Amino acid sequence: MKASQKSADHHFLFYGKYKYISILVVIFFFFHGHLAGQKHSFTEEKMGSPFTITLDIEDISGISIIVKNSFNLVDSMNNIFSDYNVNSELSRINSSPSGSWLDISSEVTYLLYQGQKACKMSGGKFDITLGKLTKAWRKAKKTGIEIGKDTIKYYKQNSGCKQYTLNIAEKKLWKNNSVFHFDVGGIAKGYIAEKVSKNLKENGFPRHLIDAGGDLVAGDAPTNAEGWRIAVELPQSDIMMAKSLLVQNQAVATSGSTYQYYNHGSKRHSHIIDPAKGEGISKTDNVTIISPSGADADWLATACSILSFKKSKKLIGLVPHSTMMRTFIREGKIMTMMAGKKVKFTD
Repeated sequence: MKASQKSADHHFLFYGKYKYISILVVIFFFFHGHLAGQKHSFTEEKMGSPFTITLDIEDISGISIIVKNSFNLVDSMNNIFSDYNVNSELSRINSSPSGSWLDISSEVTYLLYQGQKACKMSGGKFDITLGKLTKAWRKAKKTGIEIGKDTIKYYKQNSGCKQYTLNIAEKKLWKNNSVFHFDVGGIAKGYIAEKVSKNLKENGFPRHLIDAGGDLVAGDAPTNAEGWRIAVELPQSDIMMAKSLLVQNQAVATSGSTYQYYNHGSKRHSHIIDPAKGEGISKTDNVTIISPSGADADWLATACSILSFKKSKKLIGLVPHSTMMRTFIREGKIMTMMAGKKVKFTD
């Protein structure tokens, strides 16, 4: 079964990853007939793409309740972080004037803090204040009308992780200007998948795999297995790599331009916007991140897609127990470069 690509500029939650959608290109395989546990998968449309919960369990009693509660949890998070829902907390924040302290929820406080930290760690390559720019490119892609250079410059000048201040203890936000809009799509999907995973563990369902439209979070390994088997597509194709990842209690996120891109000038640009240029990158590499945290895997996949391999390697070193795999095709040859913690592969 193929995991859905991280949805595009259709009814997606936040827009996503300045990437309009992250394009995860993973496939996970289900094996049945274990001596003990059995896999059960449940899918609902959430945040503009299929959201799948797979449980490996021996006793199915209580399964309907925990699955319902998990999907309700996703809905509650979407009602906070969506930039499509005009009644969401994030939309309220975006429409609020600058120059005064705003009361925000603990969830928003946490994610804006993580976004600010990620921005600083990546040298500004991951930026959750690019909401106006991502919406402008979304519209340009839909209408075919390019954004003017002055507009791009204006949005760039009024964005960046220094444009807002948080009072974490009191859960308050200060916006330096009212031009920028938050877009947390590049971190919130992984975070939501992580929260669902944590909820399942706390309620006695440790063996599971969450697929939040392409952002994957794995719990304990399935019965009689070393981990969940995750296959990653090669860039610019639907062909799988020869070997699959084997993960447990880890998150996996992949970014690239296989499915989500737009044409600007004579080049194909990824949906992943480089904050320094104000437009999508033109690289065709796929970047896969494996990390203990869904939120970290999510934003690292974006940042490392923009950064050079050398700078990405340095960034990965700042996030404990994380791995980057960059796959690309040069002169017809498939090449892979790795950085960070060693991960397991299987045929």
